[in-house]
Amino acid sequence: MSMTYQDVVGRLSDLNSALTEKGYLQPDCTMDANLSEVTVWIRTATDGSINGLTKYVESDSFHTAFEAADDIVDEMKPVQVFKKQQAVKQFGRAVDGLRESGIDAAFVDPLSETLQAMTENLLTHEVAS
Repeated sequence: MSMTYQDVVGRLSDLNSALTEKGYLQPDCTMDANLSEVTVWIRTATDGSINGLTKYVESDSFHTAFEAADDIVDEMKPVQVFKKQQAVKQFGRAVDGLRESGIDAAFVDPLSETLQAMTENLLTHEVAS
């Protein structure tokens, strides 16, 4: 079954709406197509800056590409959860960097304990929601 231009625009609009409902800013889902593949791009901002994320899916058919894009958007966490996950990852990288640069364990270990508590808290709230 083929897709019309209106069908494609409708599916892209649906993806943008789903991202907006999850709290993402400026969703910009687009599609590229050539003779052998279809690519659906999922781009969005997580805050008012240039921070955001880009995901894409490639397929040999419009329907398969859009189904895969739907799955990606469905699996995406709400933007507030995503931001928390990213913050904890960045904090973890900072703690690792301190440890790797030879900062005394007396200073790094309390940060590591805080990181562990933050991670557990985040996981507990993810499971509950």
